[in-house]
Amino acid sequence: MDHSDVVEREYQAQAEIGNAALRRLALLQRAQGDLLTFAQITSADVAAPDDLSRSRYQAYRHHSFLASTLMAVEMGLLHRVIISMPPRHGKSELTSRKYIPWSMGRNPRQSIIFGTYNEEFALDFGRDVRSVMTQPVYQQVFPDVRLGTGSAASDRLQTNQGGVIFFVGRGGSVTGRGAHKLVLDDMIKDRDEANSRPMRERTWSWFTDVAMSRLMDTYSAVIIILTRWHEDDVVGRLTDPKNPCYDPELAKQWTVINIPALADEGDILDRKPGEPLWPERFTKQYLEDMRKLNPESFSAIWQGRPSPSEGAFFNASCIHPYRRGDQPSNLRLYGASDLATSAEQRNDKSCFGLAGVDESGDLWILPDIFWRRAQTSIVVEAMLSYFARGPLLWWAEKDQIFRSIEPFLRQRMLESGTYCAIHQLVSTKDKMARAQAIQGRMSMGKVHLPIFAGWYGDAVEELFGFPNALRDDFVDFISLLGRGLNLQNRASARTREASPYADGTFGALKHATRAKERRVVQHQGF
Repeated sequence: MDHSDVVEREYQAQAEIGNAALRRLALLQRAQGDLLTFAQITSADVAAPDDLSRSRYQAYRHHSFLASTLMAVEMGLLHRVIISMPPRHGKSELTSRKYIPWSMGRNPRQSIIFGTYNEEFALDFGRDVRSVMTQPVYQQVFPDVRLGTGSAASDRLQTNQGGVIFFVGRGGSVTGRGAHKLVLDDMIKDRDEANSRPMRERTWSWFTDVAMSRLMDTYSAVIIILTRWHEDDVVGRLTDPKNPCYDPELAKQWTVINIPALADEGDILDRKPGEPLWPERFTKQYLEDMRKLNPESFSAIWQGRPSPSEGAFFNASCIHPYRRGDQPSNLRLYGASDLATSAEQRNDKSCFGLAGVDESGDLWILPDIFWRRAQTSIVVEAMLSYFARGPLLWWAEKDQIFRSIEPFLRQRMLESGTYCAIHQLVSTKDKMARAQAIQGRMSMGKVHLPIFAGWYGDAVEELFGFPNALRDDFVDFISLLGRGLNLQNRASARTREASPYADGTFGALKHATRAKERRVVQHQGF
């Protein structure tokens, strides 16, 4: 190797060092204004701790969305934010462990209060934030900011410029402490606490009387992070119009961000319905298995939709789930449809499908029901596919089906050669009256719902919320089945009640008595 080659290699090595230094400087500068970059460079790869381009923190689209929301808070564009995301998806890591030190570095004179369900957990977060702020890379991002002398305590971190971060447990005192930013991470610990009304009242009182009273001014920010165990939690009281604590003017101030593990319609991240949030860690199959284990908890923890543990009209004793393979094979099939195809119902979903009655009179709701918003042509073709499976009868609300799709449906039945006897039931505005027949059957354990169906959790939530829930598509569907079966049983009973005995004979009296007993049983919903 001649001298020129040595010089060239030396030059290239120096240039690479210079480029690496420039890249490092660019990352440090970017981290001052970008939360995700800050999160990445303060989570060093243990294999290369000095290489800021390598990080243990891997950002996915939900992290990017959450980071943009927190940055909007930092810029003063949002002042009241509620964030609901599934467990172990990084909401606390980004919001409580990274956003707080990043925000303090940008404004080292501010005051931040962090609160969670108990003091011990709050101190854990305090230690995590202190660990970030004492990293050399933190002081390279924010060279003028460091923790002041005497900031070793985990419940109080003070900067050299007078800013302070307090870490408190729910119920703890924050007297004399103000907050430019209030960050509340899981004020309710678990379902046991959430189901305790006294605990919900204490949490609400602490939130309203203590935490919110410490805000510095009108422009102070509040960030709430939580798992929605119960519909009467702090978020429900702030944002649910059905909640007695709800105030419409206050509710307008809050931006509510719920990112479910499995996407719903109109997903905030533009996912397709059913698409998992973080498939690299939690596959769709894993999430579906979690749903099967406990649909109620899955709805709250993973989907951010709390369902009451006990309903008013339909309670827990009404819910009788069955697993795949449990249903009998010799079912008499019936169908029903609650349609939403008129202009007045454009925001509702159509819900229809088949159910089978076994030899004991139990009703088994089949898992492949149609439950979504759809155009009339799609609804009609779906109904024809159910007709092809041979239901004995199909029930629908008389006014609804006449007003919406009956002419088109009849035409398609003729064209396709697919027929079904459709009985139209007289419509009534009394929801509970319509649902009485199916409620009676369910309370006696005579109705079975498929726990493995994707819609099971939504159906239970709707049943428990009836009649005050915003939607009752599924309730209307099964109510039609209940009403139709009752009418069918009464018609069969009248046919059976024709007495073979002459009037006035002992045989005729005995036959009439038994017929009356049968009618009483039918009226009670058996």
